Amino acid sequence: MAAPELVVQEDDVNLQSDIVKDYIKQLRAIDTYDTYEGWSEARIIDPVVLTKERKQKIPVIGDPEEITIARLKAYYNSLATLIEKKSVQFGSNQMTTLNSLVVSISVYVSIFQAQAMISQ
Repeated sequence: MAAPELVVQEDDVNLQSDIVKDYIKQLRAIDTYDTYEGWSEARIIDPVVLTKERKQKIPVIGDPEEITIARLKAYYNSLATLIEKKSVQFGSNQMTTLNSLVVSISVYVSIFQAQAMISQ
């Protein structure tokens, strides 16, 4: 039996996007049996890409397969990871300001506590 033709080509520019790179990392992380060992990134991501023929083969009735659920979870994990990375990059200046504010408040609280102890 011949191997099915890949939909995703090895030189596809979308393989270089952050979401696809992180998604492939997530898929490799859930691969407990080393199925993806030695596979190219295009071959790993290929089953996720749905063509018209692949959509027709999806059963309408019944529970989704375990691998489908695992791939979906991996996608949302990679999406959450990227959102977290971007928000940390965006918020780094705000975090510096927030940290200095917290330090200032803790200094004031310490001074207030010291004054309260002296007045007793």
